Amino acid sequence: FTTATFVAFARWLPFRKLGFSFGEDERDKHIFVAFLGAAWAASASGRMHVGGFPNVNLFWLFFAAIALAIFVGQIDRELVAAKKSLHSYALNGLLALQCLRFLEDPSQSVPGKQSFAHAEYLRRVVHEYESGGKEVFLLTEGHVTKAPHAHSAAIVDIYRSGVTIAPLNEDFRKQRFGAVIIGDVAELDYRYVLGEAFDRELTMLRPAAENYAVTKYLEPGPFHVVGHKINPTWLLTPRATPLSGMTLDALDETLRNEAAAALAATSARKLEQVKRGQTTKDTYLD
Repeated sequence: FTTATFVAFARWLPFRKLGFSFGEDERDKHIFVAFLGAAWAASASGRMHVGGFPNVNLFWLFFAAIALAIFVGQIDRELVAAKKSLHSYALNGLLALQCLRFLEDPSQSVPGKQSFAHAEYLRRVVHEYESGGKEVFLLTEGHVTKAPHAHSAAIVDIYRSGVTIAPLNEDFRKQRFGAVIIGDVAELDYRYVLGEAFDRELTMLRPAAENYAVTKYLEPGPFHVVGHKINPTWLLTPRATPLSGMTLDALDETLRNEAAAALAATSARKLEQVKRGQTTKDTYLD
């Protein structure tokens, strides 16, 4: 698709009719605009999942920045030729401010001490539940649990096709996982991605909520540099007595009430330990 777009732009785009003039070499202009169009096609046809904006648009932004520079340069030349120096200064000043706004800070891409501390805290929690011989299903991130599981974006893609994931639903019903870790209850039906009109019965909300209860609040760490801004927050463990006969809204509300209770319990425990000098507010509680 991207290659076809490149060829189409290179052969058929009527540059002169559009009024563009970047110099004498029209062939170079054809090639550049073809790259610009092909890069846009690559980005537009990519999976625009939540958190995917920076990496999906990377193909297009490189050429778009060059195109903007050429376009603004042409305007600047015309302003100078028309002896409108003040307008030229204003235009370049606005561009300089925009560049400062998006100035890259290398330190933002480097995990700090808090990031490492939270990663170690999450590993301790996961390994505690894995020590019983069962798997831990972690939805928010990978490379933590012993057994790998599906990426959230892949799960959403399957749901979008109108298909439920029967093996995963069965795993919840059999309580195969020793623990399930999510960032938000909405991750169990992905309503923030699929929309309210989507058939939530296709998702994992019912089998998960009926067979697992929110029993622990995991203290949040720094957000990742890229990707969806979410932390592993709620830990679910198997219910002694599975729920049944409840609507999806009732199951959703049950999980949220359990989450609120878990948050209150963790907050009270940490406050008590801080008062006793057993820990600090920046220390993660297992």
